[in-house]
Amino acid sequence: MEGSFSFVLDDGYEVGTIERRSMQQSTLFPISSNMTFGIVSESLMDGPGGIFMGLVKYAANDRIRPSFLGQSCVSRFSIDLRGKIRCGVGGDVAMKALTLYGPPPAAAADSAVVVGRRIRYDVANAMSMRLPPRNAIPLVQDLNGKYGDPTVHYVGVAYTIKVNGSDLVPPSMTRRKKKLYCIFDTGCSGMSVSPSLFDARYDVARANKEKSLWGKVDVEFLSISGDIVALSAKRPITTPMGIDERPWGKSLDGHGIIVLGLAFLDGMRMVVDIDGDNIWFDR
Repeated sequence: MEGSFSFVLDDGYEVGTIERRSMQQSTLFPISSNMTFGIVSESLMDGPGGIFMGLVKYAANDRIRPSFLGQSCVSRFSIDLRGKIRCGVGGDVAMKALTLYGPPPAAAADSAVVVGRRIRYDVANAMSMRLPPRNAIPLVQDLNGKYGDPTVHYVGVAYTIKVNGSDLVPPSMTRRKKKLYCIFDTGCSGMSVSPSLFDARYDVARANKEKSLWGKVDVEFLSISGDIVALSAKRPITTPMGIDERPWGKSLDGHGIIVLGLAFLDGMRMVVDIDGDNIWFDR
């Protein structure tokens, strides 16, 4: 796959000169001449398939092919789904942007530490220069570290989830203080949930005689400052994740998984600070 990229310095300004672009490219993609990303076979484009950019950077399994970001030194990226431009007779056309950021200046190569297959920079020093905003949601690696997820997805723990005003979490999960892990995934159109959550939601909707199974979905998270951050969607296409509670072969110990897709993210800018383990949204 071929494409053009706009390289941006960590202060947010686009690299201007050819020399500076070349310098930034070699910083972000040290093996750019041999990079591979996209789909493995055109057959994957059939049906619901699509192009896989590979924005999940880290994997814990050596058998997994390196992703696009896995071949880079990108420490943060943003996906902007907010912008529109006026396009004559055709009306507004959505402008979507993927922006990649390199490590902060304070986190140069000589301060990098290799942890497993991850290159971790001097995050404490870097964050002093680039603190995350108050609405940043902390990311966790429990799915990868405890439950067999072979990649390090961008996952937050939900504070509350309501569907049509009712709690999605069954009382049994609440009593046992089980977590709801939410994977942020722009490759998903709507929402996918653990089979037990899907069945529990069906029972509640049937008991309440609700007209829509997934009419209005509100997901709340606690930010790093303790504030509530909410993501919402109307009538997201929702499917169960497989047929059991072992998506990667290991029991989830009663916890639930939800994949939040474009229905929740459209119209916003999502910023993922990979090495800082935070994610935030701008409207």
